[in-house]
Amino acid sequence: MFDNNQIIGIGLVGFGFFFMFIGVFMFFDRPLLTMGNLLLIGGICMLLGLKKTYSVIFDKTKWKATTLFLFGIFIVIIGYPTIGIIIEFIGVYGVFGGYLPSILGFLSHIPFIGKFFNASMLSKKKKCFMITNELNNPIYFDLESVDSPTPTKTSILLGPLITSQQIINNTF
Repeated sequence: MFDNNQIIGIGLVGFGFFFMFIGVFMFFDRPLLTMGNLLLIGGICMLLGLKKTYSVIFDKTKWKATTLFLFGIFIVIIGYPTIGIIIEFIGVYGVFGGYLPSILGFLSHIPFIGKFFNASMLSKKKKCFMITNELNNPIYFDLESVDSPTPTKTSILLGPLITSQQIINNTF
């Protein structure tokens, strides 16, 4: 399932979050936050690989978030950890925010941690899937009301829903 580099990457990311967590609770201790940043970046590189990490972090659509992330790390290193960690978290959310549902889904399957990530948090994502039409507009297919044309709570939150009959007739 995972090769050795990915296992090491998971460990480094875990230690990076641990050092950052301890650094925040030790009144923004700069050496701990710096160690956490280095372990986190190294772990992401080991987990995804250098080429994929480069393409994720330096994506042209996320250049503002990448700038905030790297600027936050720089601010932590030069001695302003409180401001730097806030800027860094905003940047991390901008860069890796798209992966949040996948991360929550992964964490919900871990035995002890999964109890904290209840299935109700992910229920809307599990009960529907998205397809696109000719114009690349997202259309969500609701698995709870497969043949019901009436809008459900999920359809109000996610957007236009289609039924299985519309898929068969190709009228969506």
